[in-house]
This record gives sequence, C-alpha cells and structure tokens, in this order.
Amino acid sequence: MKQKTSMAGTAVLSGLLLILIFSGCSAEQGVALGVTGDAKLNLSLELQPFFVEYLRDLAAPGAHAGVVFDPQAIRAGFEAYRGVRVQDVRVEDDRRLTLSLSVVDLEELAGDELELPELLSFLRSSQTPGSQVSGVIFRIDRGLVQALLGVTPFADSESIRYLLPGENQMVRAEDYTSDLVWIFEEYEESALLEQVLGESAVVLEISVPRDITRVSGPGLERIAPRRARLRLPVIPLLTDVEPGTYRLEF
Repeated sequence: MKQKTSMAGTAVLSGLLLILIFSGCSAEQGVALGVTGDAKLNLSLELQPFFVEYLRDLAAPGAHAGVVFDPQAIRAGFEAYRGVRVQDVRVEDDRRLTLSLSVVDLEELAGDELELPELLSFLRSSQTPGSQVSGVIFRIDRGLVQALLGVTPFADSESIRYLLPGENQMVRAEDYTSDLVWIFEEYEESALLEQVLGESAVVLEISVPRDITRVSGPGLERIAPRRARLRLPVIPLLTDVEPGTYRLEF
C-alpha cells in the first residue's frame, strides 16, 4: 500500500512542475515576458491515464479523494503567492488542465516567494530601480527540483520522493528509467512506460517584447525574432548533477 497524502493543494507552481515531470503528459507551456519583469504564463496539459491512477492512489480519503485537479485549490494555491493572479483555470475529464495567470515580477516570485533566488535573475538596461529588463538568466537542475519539492504539499510524501533519485546520488539514465518503470508497472505495460518516459520532456516557449539578440544553454533555441523554446528531456534532467545555465537577451 502506498503512503497517502492530501491532493488538495497540488497546483502550486512547484507542484505543477512535478506533475509535468512525472506524468509523461502532452503539454504546451508558454511565458511572455514584459519589459518590467512582469509575465503572463499559459499551461495546457493532458495527463497519461497511468499517472492519473497513480495520483489517485496517493489521495487521502475525504472531500478531495480521487480528484487530481481541483480548480478552486489551483486558484487558491497560485494566488497565495504575492503578485500572482489566475486569469483562467479549466479542468476537463479530471486529466486535462488549461491554466493562464499573470505575475507582477518573476524575479521577486522566485527569490522572495519561493525562496529560490538562484532560479532566475534579470538583466536590466541600467541599475536604476524599475529600469527595463533586457534579458534573463536562469538555472535548472535536479537539485532545484528537489528544492521545489520541499515547498509542495508532497514535501513529506515518501511515495513522491520515491520518484526522485537520492540527493547527490549518481545514477545512470538507463537505471533510473528502469526504476520508474518498476514503480508504474502496476498501472501500464512496461514497453509503453519505457516509450513514454523516454519521450517525456518539459517544453517551454518564451516570448519577449523585443528582438532576441542572444541565446545560450543546452536545449534553448531562438525560433522566431521574439520567441525562444527550451526543451528539457526529463530523464537527463533528473539524473545529471551538473546544472544547466541559460541566458536570453533581447
């Protein structure tokens, strides 16, 4: 029997990151940066049936038992962060989620609210307070995923921590994939699990208010004068101990 944990607040920022990582889902994510550091974020995802069953098995008995996405909890979870406003949230068939929200200052959200200042920092046109943003530097690695887990409702769940490699543990991608297949095999055939996990990636499209002048970092590319795309394959993200550092200037 897997350990039970409440699902009511799963849709805080970091909780959704974990769902994206482990769901093997179909997802479209986008962030539009403003010149003052503000942003609009959009997310559309559809969970694989096997992951929905896994999440339901984790749900504690009660009013939210068996509910993967609770629109009210999603709105409350995001708007608990200062400067975050949910514009729209829709759930279909309990495994399809569409979400749009606005953020007053992404840098403040990462540093002051999530207490992860190493996640993101802005380049600005001058040192004057309130000066326009001219670029962004961000870092993503498995240590950051571990830190994000610590601020989710899953923080004390051994069943969720079980999905992550041990902190600072060296593990081969092939071995980690085999471990995840073993965990999920009661929900789906092994061959399909291997395919889904191998193809799973976190993909983010970034729009900026001016033409992009520089992009750097593994998996980050300019796809239009004012748009870039970042693709992070899940298994390497969670097995590579070296951080990925990304820079986007405009």
